[in-house]
Amino acid sequence: MFKFILFTLFWNYLVFANECMETRAVFEIGSVNMKVKVAKVNICTNKIEVIHHQDSIKYPLEEKLTEERQKIGAAQILDFKKKAAEFNPSIYAGIASPLITEIPNGNSFIQKLKNVCQIDFSILDLKTQAYLGLSAVIHDTGLSPENLVVWDIGGSQMRIITKNADGGYFTYLGQNASVQFKNLVLEKIKKFDPKKHKSPNPIGRNGFDKALAISKKWAKEVAPELRKKMTLPTVKVVGIGGVHYSSVGPLANPHSKIYTRTELFSAIQKNLNKTDKQLAGQFRESQITNLILVLGYMKQLNLDSVETSKVDLTEGVLLNPSLKF
Repeated sequence: MFKFILFTLFWNYLVFANECMETRAVFEIGSVNMKVKVAKVNICTNKIEVIHHQDSIKYPLEEKLTEERQKIGAAQILDFKKKAAEFNPSIYAGIASPLITEIPNGNSFIQKLKNVCQIDFSILDLKTQAYLGLSAVIHDTGLSPENLVVWDIGGSQMRIITKNADGGYFTYLGQNASVQFKNLVLEKIKKFDPKKHKSPNPIGRNGFDKALAISKKWAKEVAPELRKKMTLPTVKVVGIGGVHYSSVGPLANPHSKIYTRTELFSAIQKNLNKTDKQLAGQFRESQITNLILVLGYMKQLNLDSVETSKVDLTEGVLLNPSLKF
């Protein structure tokens, strides 16, 4: 009888645990990359238990979305979906950068993906992207949202968000980020046409001073309440997105998830006079301008250090595929 009771309890536990588990797949069209992530999510605890599969490919939206490029993009999403299907997800969710609505053929590309790939892509506004980033970092770090500021820098947008004492949010929703900053350096400082020249390297000392001034000017737009929160000793500033995790962090401090303003300045000085051929990485053309962009904000916001986290918006969608906040 005792064994039967134990078996019954164990069986009920397995059934309950299985009912809590759901496999979800998320596809993202960012300003620079396409991504897919497939994970098992515990919907009872709202935790990502296992990431089964993830992949990304370079697909810059700043390049023209010709019919041929649309076909290539759709084929890539179909390939992502084929691989995701191996894990039998019950939810397929798609998200896209708002930049896609601003470029020729962007909306028709989203419709093509819906028709060809049978995936609905939600075009995210900046505030929703900020919420998703915060949600992903809370899940990754376990920190209270009141003690956390998330700084997300992508190819074409920048977002800073934290929860305030009243239960609302302080946000900075910047329309400028890595690509715009690099192009501004090309046009205003190097005197090159960004449509003809992709790289401003080498930047040089004179170019550094002028570029840093532009970044610091942009950072002045961050609201005083958010600036104050970012410098509190009880608050951790976590940087997410490709600029922080894949570009700035590894150059400033390749041995730690945390980089300091001093380390960032040192990395810039070591690389100011390097050409693209002398730099490493997939995005050499924006590598040094990314460093300068972040340094300008850190100086203007009086930040000593940033801790990076390898999460992105897809984790936020895995936890909240309805995108309701």
